Amino acid sequence: MHTAVCLVAAGMGVSIVPAIMQTLQTNGVAYCPIETRTPGVTFALAMRRGTSSELTEAFIAAARESAGEMLKTHPDLFVDPE
Repeated sequence: MHTAVCLVAAGMGVSIVPAIMQTLQTNGVAYCPIETRTPGVTFALAMRRGTSSELTEAFIAAARESAGEMLKTHPDLFVDPE
């Protein structure tokens, strides 16, 4: 996971990483939570700060949509948020 964050910091793209990776506080990397939580594992998107693009925004939207679809098709894998 550290390598993925370093590649993001180098401007090589975006990555889905466990939320715990935020504790690295890598220069130039912003973390964007994926809004759907899973039991025991929380993911966030890591991307280089200030480098938003149409492609980055499309990737974020696709990741969020995928998480939402997973919740619909496998609700037993998710903790009830209430």
